[in-house]
Amino acid sequence: MIVSKMALKTIGLLRPKFYQDGDMFCFLYGGNIQDGIAGFGKTAAEAAVDFLNNFHERRPADPPPVRVR
Repeated sequence: MIVSKMALKTIGLLRPKFYQDGDMFCFLYGGNIQDGIAGFGKTAAEAAVDFLNNFHERRPADPPPVRVR
């Protein structure tokens, strides 16, 4: 599995916690798994991809454009 440079840059900017739990790797952004954003995988790359997918699903939507008169 290949993780793009942009994905790695996003993880580098967010600086989520990274740890191994049993046979799974985890990236966690936030205080805990229930309230934060997490990604899991059997490899660090799989955990990174899962984390980024979850991050993009949970982040707030872009604000509506401002109309100028």
